[in-house]
Amino acid sequence: HINFIDTSITDLFHTGPIDHRLLAGVTYGETIEDYNRIRGFKTPLLNINIYDPVIGYSDLPPPPASEPPLAHEWASAKQYGAYMTDLLTFTDHWKGVVGARYQDVKQLQEELRLPDTPNRSRDFNSAFPMGGLIYQPNREWSIYASYSSSFVPPSPTAQSVIPGQTLQAQTATQEEVGAKFTSSDQRLSATLSFFNIKEVNLIQEVGITGLYEQIGAVRSRGGEFELDYRP
Repeated sequence: HINFIDTSITDLFHTGPIDHRLLAGVTYGETIEDYNRIRGFKTPLLNINIYDPVIGYSDLPPPPASEPPLAHEWASAKQYGAYMTDLLTFTDHWKGVVGARYQDVKQLQEELRLPDTPNRSRDFNSAFPMGGLIYQPNREWSIYASYSSSFVPPSPTAQSVIPGQTLQAQTATQEEVGAKFTSSDQRLSATLSFFNIKEVNLIQEVGITGLYEQIGAVRSRGGEFELDYRP
């Protein structure tokens, strides 16, 4: 299950000719995963006769003692964060936004059934900035440039295919420029943007092994056009 809390405050103030709209907040979240693997796919209890299927297993004997018990993994991830963004109005035509976020993720994994299995804990933290500049020649048009970054830790139960290796958090940065148009009657809007995204420490599963590897970095570049009309 997932529990998440986000609380924030907003303040409006001025520094000389610049108007500020400051948003600041803190977050807390907890994710709990419980994987109780009672039987594997090779247990005789899962052999099904398609010509004479049996629904339910209450009338069958328990599995033989030679079949080893499987893992019962319990994992939690607690996330602590703080963020701040400031929307600055320089003139009627120029605006800007700056901000930053800090996140700390503490992960714990425990084995509840198999003996002599040590607990595993991992801690990830990072601060990532963002910013942008907007030029509005009139009420219909906006031209903008922005920069943002992100940070995504691996799942608490994710294990590396390389023994002893600790999976690192995925990070990404994005630069984007574009233009937006909104008609005076709000019925027509259009957006044209170009972006450059770089992702580092990407994590992917190795086949169907349930293990993961980090495949390095990926860069994505492209453009996007969106048109919306409401009659």
